[in-house]
Amino acid sequence: METFDAIVVGNGLAGAAISNELAGRGLSVLLIDGRPPGAALNATRYSYGVVTSWAGAKDMTHQLCQAGLAKQRQLPEELGADTQFREMDFLLTIPAELDGVANKAE
Repeated sequence: METFDAIVVGNGLAGAAISNELAGRGLSVLLIDGRPPGAALNATRYSYGVVTSWAGAKDMTHQLCQAGLAKQRQLPEELGADTQFREMDFLLTIPAELDGVANKAE
């Protein structure tokens, strides 16, 4: 029976990135995805695979967002392939009555 150091379920943005990171650290990784090769990556596609540079009400969350953004910037060179990562400016708007609500819940 073959064994692995890690099993990752889902080959979307997060699954592919963590699988690559673990394999790069010398771990044996089994990546499982129910879609046939070449099928649409729905979760990533519908969320636009957004990695924000400003998110995080807590320091640790902000640090994780910054680390994710840095990783996405280096992946094309590391993989030798176009990951279609694009940096875009956008404006996030929320209703005034919700300003600060998310921070209070944490």
